[in-house]
Amino acid sequence: MKKNQLENKGVPLFVNATRDLPARAGATFDSYFVSSEFEHDGERYAFVWHQQSLFGQLVTAEVQLTTTKGQVWSNNALTLPLGQGTSIAADKLDVRSPFGSLTGDREKMRLSLQVEDGTVEATLRPRRTVLYNGGEGLLKFLGNMDNHQYSFPNMDVEGTLTIKGESVPITNTTAWFDRQGGHADSASELLQGGGMDRL
Repeated sequence: MKKNQLENKGVPLFVNATRDLPARAGATFDSYFVSSEFEHDGERYAFVWHQQSLFGQLVTAEVQLTTTKGQVWSNNALTLPLGQGTSIAADKLDVRSPFGSLTGDREKMRLSLQVEDGTVEATLRPRRTVLYNGGEGLLKFLGNMDNHQYSFPNMDVEGTLTIKGESVPITNTTAWFDRQGGHADSASELLQGGGMDRL
């Protein structure tokens, strides 16, 4: 068969936007990230959530809530052993910590967060567009570690953000979802190059 008669199936990918939503087996780090910003009554609001596991032993989580109204900035972070109120399911999208959870699938996700200064209750619906880091979903990271990454850059989102007792609807905006997982041969490979501040 001639080359120009072969079906072009596109660039080979190292990730799958559906199958790689659960935890990656044996990953040195496994990361989930959601962010969104929007306007309401002339003020700007935003939330950011990030949770990851490290070496299959520790979980770090962070939630940021902010608004231009009163210049409120709420930053919340924790580090706990995996399993002590923290989990990342291996068979489905189910990521949890004392700050809340992200659950769902490729079609619809639910982000539910609660911290001292507020809450987020949001439904996220990924559109068809998927961004693959490096074009294939793979790049070398922190030296020579394989980092698998893809993003849903324009998820439809609706829900409610409450900050400092004020509840506002999350409307007329989108959210960004980022999924990463990496495999290193050793802890020193992950820590080399001063890159731990990235995590």
